Amino acid sequence: MSMFKRFQKSIKVITPHTKRLLFLFPDLEWNLRKAGLDISAAEYLAILISIPIAAFFVTFMGVMILLIIIKRFDIMLALGIPIVIGLWFFIYILLTPKRIISRRANLIDKDLGYMMRDMQIQLSSGMPLFNILENISMGGYGECSKTMDEIVDAIESGRSMTDVLNDYGLISPSAYMRRILGQIANALKTGSDISSALEVISWSIQLEREDRINRYGHELAFIGLIYLVLIIVLPSMGVALIIILSSFFGRIIEKTTLYLIAIGVVFTELLFVSIIKSRRPII
Repeated sequence: MSMFKRFQKSIKVITPHTKRLLFLFPDLEWNLRKAGLDISAAEYLAILISIPIAAFFVTFMGVMILLIIIKRFDIMLALGIPIVIGLWFFIYILLTPKRIISRRANLIDKDLGYMMRDMQIQLSSGMPLFNILENISMGGYGECSKTMDEIVDAIESGRSMTDVLNDYGLISPSAYMRRILGQIANALKTGSDISSALEVISWSIQLEREDRINRYGHELAFIGLIYLVLIIVLPSMGVALIIILSSFFGRIIEKTTLYLIAIGVVFTELLFVSIIKSRRPII
């Protein structure tokens, strides 16, 4: 977040012009709010345009200096590398809000069950809802406590509790938190029992999590099968087959080929590990 703050002053000149391009990114403002980034969509779009362009020219100058030093001119290298670097920065900055939203959602979902149990216990004891929100904000529930702290500050500033809960329910990165805040706001409007509403939500969330765990088990079995073929069967049998075929054709397998195969196996294994981690449900 502080990174974008540092860029805000330097991009003030082009910020008014980027407002005309906001129609190309209709969800940008909404994603920035859900990510908790204190920056306008026009300012973020200015960063999205200026940094890749700056990276392109800096890389272009670096490649040109290197080509001059080695006394070789290659138009593909001179333009290709800067274009790739510029595109990488563009895609990275463009997807940053969604990455932050996903990370915050996972952090909220991690402690959400414990937070709901605490709220149900306090509601059953007859404690007022505002005091419960204050206790949750200081309860050490990670991102959940941060969200409740912001809600408490907004209520203390004079806004209606129902409006605040509705607003934060809309911009919360967690689908579960949006349901909880929206249900509490509806219960306040209709005068229904908040505790029973939370109990129903808690039960449905638990069922959804169990369903996600079951789906993850099926996905893990399929991923394990692919891993077995690509990491164990294919390299061992493939190398043996290459050696046998090379003997028929009178060719010798060089060490470089074996090293490249080993590097490919390690890279594929790391890829599978990252896929398994990304697919693992938060419980």
